[in-house]
Amino acid sequence: MPKDLAECLKLQTESDGLEGYLVINPGYDPQEVTAEVLRIQIQATGIASNWIDTKSLVEISARCQGDSEAVHRALVAVGAAPTHGLSGSFEPTKVIQQRLQEISHRQKSLEELEVGSELDDDQVLDFRSQSAFIFVKKNQEIGKLTPPTDGLDGQDVFGATIAAKRGPPSSIELGPGVRVDKDQIVRAQTNGVLELSSTEISVDDTLFVDGAVDFATGNIAFTGSVEVTREVQDCFVVESEGTVRIGGLVQAATIRTDQELILDGGMAGREKGVFYAGGGLSARYLDAVSGVVHGECTVSNEVNSCDLTVYGHIRSPEAALRGGRTVATMGMTIGVLGGAGGITTDVLIGHLAEPERLVTRTLDLMQEVEGSAADARARLDQLKDNLAKMTASQAEELTELEFEASRKTDLLVSMREKVTRLIHSVRTSTKHTLTITRKACQGSRIWFPGFLVEVRSELKGPVEILLGADGQIQLIDVNSGSPLPTDKALSIVEDLTILPVPSSESLESAA
Repeated sequence: MPKDLAECLKLQTESDGLEGYLVINPGYDPQEVTAEVLRIQIQATGIASNWIDTKSLVEISARCQGDSEAVHRALVAVGAAPTHGLSGSFEPTKVIQQRLQEISHRQKSLEELEVGSELDDDQVLDFRSQSAFIFVKKNQEIGKLTPPTDGLDGQDVFGATIAAKRGPPSSIELGPGVRVDKDQIVRAQTNGVLELSSTEISVDDTLFVDGAVDFATGNIAFTGSVEVTREVQDCFVVESEGTVRIGGLVQAATIRTDQELILDGGMAGREKGVFYAGGGLSARYLDAVSGVVHGECTVSNEVNSCDLTVYGHIRSPEAALRGGRTVATMGMTIGVLGGAGGITTDVLIGHLAEPERLVTRTLDLMQEVEGSAADARARLDQLKDNLAKMTASQAEELTELEFEASRKTDLLVSMREKVTRLIHSVRTSTKHTLTITRKACQGSRIWFPGFLVEVRSELKGPVEILLGADGQIQLIDVNSGSPLPTDKALSIVEDLTILPVPSSESLESAA
């Protein structure tokens, strides 16, 4: 006798409740097995009707009717899996993405070059001009953060809710130098170099190069400070608005900074290397370079065959200065001046070329204006002596001369005020003392305002050569403070290479 169909049915569900399987064991009357009967039986177990698969019921009922002696199993109900929330993410701007692609392509191209292979001219230009860094400006948009989403809840085959999991936050952290605005836009808080990885975004106002400035980095033009651990190779450029510090040797390169320049490894320019320091300079040594320093200059070892202009004091008591031309507007302290064999070494103490020329030119113009004014006054006096016989044209000339004399007098007053300020500026920006701690060698030439001093024979230090308050060159023993005779070791002649600037008092007395 056939069993009741319910006794032959068994419902199996997966642990998450998302799938329901119907197992039909033998012993039933095949005629009783229909899709509708099976639906009723399944619903009686608590399965939600909306998750029952009618097609699957039709198929299994047909199998049961065809072979009632076999065990039949079918997936008859499928719930809805939850859609878990998406994780937070960060997407760089198109500009940043393009730079990342350029840098990646640049790096790949460098790696593909065979070791020791020659770069053609186009490659050299390309790799030098294309930087390996991403520089950003303050408030520049870097990218956008997308917050995690909540997701969509699911439902098992019994109609119970399966809660969706909220997506995890972005794994990328915001480091120093960046901020997020209310629209989740990530912006730079400062001018700097962008550091972007899978874990952090930051902007640093110091560019740190752990290695050399070469084809791997390209030229550097940066708004902040720059630190390089190794060398700067030939023909590369480092430009910075901050401090620049280079640990290795600077070769025939170009270094420009608005602030302090520190050359721990020195610079050997082979007459092609140049530097500009808007602040001071500290260097191990300098060889065959051209440079300008707007602060104090300190070199620990040697300065050889350089062309230097220092708008400050050169304070290098242990260093040797040999060959080349050096301008020290605020004086110099040097260990050894010149070298063996009488190598020509030129030093200009207290020299400010452009202001000196401007003072001289202004004084010359004042003389011209004074001469013209004197001529006008003489003619004016002549006309005034003949007022009774003055014609109409002479009366008109008298008026014009009075106006011209007055105008030129006012012009002279204005020029005198301006040149007085300029003279004061030159005098406060220059000092005229050269201190030699060890020796000065024959062949050394030292210019002071109005004088050229040449070293005839070795002069042992410590001594000072200076332009005294009396306007004459003096040689002083540093240890005793006593004056020394100048005629044996030095030759002193008048020379206008450095133009003497008159005192403000003499200008006023001349007026």
